[in-house]
Amino acid sequence: MSGISTYYFYDFWNQPAPGNAQVLVDALKNLAIIGALFMIAGDGRGKNVEAAYGDV
Repeated sequence: MSGISTYYFYDFWNQPAPGNAQVLVDALKNLAIIGALFMIAGDGRGKNVEAAYGDV
């Protein structure tokens, strides 16, 4: 959802030259935060040291 809103609200490709750099930085910042949250969510709770089926 955030990627879609970043696409619609940060249209740096339509901005005039002096202001498009800051809008681009803001859009890339938000995409980096979204990517980091996906990485944290994909990692889960960490590595499980115990074996799943006992001492196999």
